[in-house]
Amino acid sequence: VVRDKDSVNQSIFSSATRLQSELHELHPDFFPLHETSGSSAIQSEKSLLATAAADGVIRGINLLKYHLRPMSKYGSDKSETIIGESCAAEKKRTVVQNLEEKKLHLMTNVITTDNVSKPACVSEASETELEVTFLGTGSAIPSKYRNLSGIYCHLFERGGILLDCGEGACGQLVRRYGANFEAVMTNLKLVWISHIHADHHSGLPSLLRMQNKITKGSGEPLIVVGPRPLRRVLDMYSKIQFVPIDFIDCRQTVSGISGAASAAPGSLGARLDSLGISSLRSVEVIHSCYNCFGVVIEGKQGWKLSYSGDTIPCDAFVKAALGSTIFIHEATFENGLLEEAKAKKHSLAGEAIESGRRANAYRTILTHFSQRYPKIPVIDESYTTSTCIAFDLMTFNLCNIEQLPRVVPDVAFQFESDPPAE
Repeated sequence: VVRDKDSVNQSIFSSATRLQSELHELHPDFFPLHETSGSSAIQSEKSLLATAAADGVIRGINLLKYHLRPMSKYGSDKSETIIGESCAAEKKRTVVQNLEEKKLHLMTNVITTDNVSKPACVSEASETELEVTFLGTGSAIPSKYRNLSGIYCHLFERGGILLDCGEGACGQLVRRYGANFEAVMTNLKLVWISHIHADHHSGLPSLLRMQNKITKGSGEPLIVVGPRPLRRVLDMYSKIQFVPIDFIDCRQTVSGISGAASAAPGSLGARLDSLGISSLRSVEVIHSCYNCFGVVIEGKQGWKLSYSGDTIPCDAFVKAALGSTIFIHEATFENGLLEEAKAKKHSLAGEAIESGRRANAYRTILTHFSQRYPKIPVIDESYTTSTCIAFDLMTFNLCNIEQLPRVVPDVAFQFESDPPAE
């Protein structure tokens, strides 16, 4: 059994990689393959392993097992590798019967037609204006297919903004950007955290440590905008390992901060100006702890991105998000679980969609799903043709956001014949 330099480039998250490959086949523009693996990597691995086997050599790959005892199992076992999982999935999956008919029924009898006019900022957008990647779309704890909350807004040569930073956010950036990861980390200029619950900031220490390692402490400190209790967490972490940051309380941004504003706290105004952002505003929302916020960001080119954080339907957030190009709202529970949503102060999918409608949003994207929905949440008549479901590492550009709602009917029956989630 030999190990070579390519072994480190194979993902150990075989099920998540397989799911991404299946989504990539449906919509390659929205679901790029993991940079460290994917269907092309699977094919190259198969050919290389076949060549090695002919010479009596087994090429080491992640999660490969070699049984010595009992003799009945003697030899290599690739069942848990990306190759093994892919082959097993091909055997388990059956063709969804009458797929096109079911999609047509969903579009005509379930999903409501919502004629929202295309804004000029989308029609005139360049490919290097804004790209959004969901690093995590689950709630509470990581699962097999959904990581914790994180949304990376890539502004290309101007830099990047991270909205929430759940556990594993740094690894997700590696899987998304691969060889360009260090450049992304170097150009990350601002992190905004919605509230103190761990699933929204537990990835921050590792991200700060990695950025400091890459930049070697040079350049301007990263600006972290977050709730007041987060400062204590970061102060405690700095006693273990110092990382240069500029912390700003979300409450200092509730009136809105415009780019290059001389009165902005710290260097936030100048930083927003360099990112091409005309304003950033935190909006207090209603959740199960104090100091919970949503955020509304407006670009100089006219686009508007709103992110709710964790909240029940909130009039203040809807008002601030009015006219959003991209309206991202938590949808932890399916419709029908109203009492549970009230008790935990989260939103139903229908409430999130209705909030987007009231805000006259161009595209409403649902995220922060309960881990009881491992791949896709329940799709019902509350969905509209302006609604999309977020997946981990789903990426869209301002230029192709018009096509984003096509994801819903395409994935609705894609996993109909999958075995139950583990």
